[in-house]
Amino acid sequence: MARKPQIKSGLAEARGPNEGLKKAAIVKVSSSGEILKDEADSIFLLNPSSYEENKTSNWIPNNVPGQSHPVYQWVSGGPRIVTFECLVTKESSHFLRPKDSNLWGSFVDSATKVVGDIASSFAGIDLPPITDLFPIDAPGAGNDLSIAATLDYYRSLMYPTYTADYKLSNSPPLIVLITGDTFSRFLAGEKYSAPGSSGSYLPVWVVTNLNIRIIKQLPNLHPMEAFVTFTLHEYPTKSVNISNFVKSNIPSSLGITDIAGSVMRTG
Repeated sequence: MARKPQIKSGLAEARGPNEGLKKAAIVKVSSSGEILKDEADSIFLLNPSSYEENKTSNWIPNNVPGQSHPVYQWVSGGPRIVTFECLVTKESSHFLRPKDSNLWGSFVDSATKVVGDIASSFAGIDLPPITDLFPIDAPGAGNDLSIAATLDYYRSLMYPTYTADYKLSNSPPLIVLITGDTFSRFLAGEKYSAPGSSGSYLPVWVVTNLNIRIIKQLPNLHPMEAFVTFTLHEYPTKSVNISNFVKSNIPSSLGITDIAGSVMRTG
């Protein structure tokens, strides 16, 4: 049946207070470093319910004769990968923006609630698309529930920019994943840090894989509901320091030998 999610307001930025339900978003970064938060299709209508993060570290084992274990040497870090799936839909009366009077909007809300509740509770059937309940006269009308524009926005994250004579102008865009402090507790302002610059660390990403599975369509076959899976790789503008994630209280004068000895004594 039609969904009635909580009303969300404001983007889930790290600097925001813990109040209200915020919106997650996947937004482009311009070639000048500006975070384009005003693009309409960048905001998730329904926040993703889960994320999976993977990071590898390359330690090379060096075999030493007579030793029980190899000696490990850290060489480099592997990619930081974030994967998540989101449900893309406008199947809720809250997302409809009728152009007529408020009576239409009120009637849609009432139909969604009454018919949806009765169908679900007594008949065991789902509410049909709202566009099936009203006559459609004008060409292009009845597509309020179409998610075609949103899916095209996600597709655009995978494509480069060419000049008029088909010369490569820009690679596919960098993006910022706005999810509060899920992936970063630090804020870099309206622009991300350029390589070698100082300031807070704000991770930016590239979309390396996009999977769209359309599960519901309108009568004219416009997409109405889809599961979209994103695979993001962090695009480091500079090497990331451990201090971006761990704030240590260990005095700088305390060496690694002292730490190890302390652990052995207390373990």
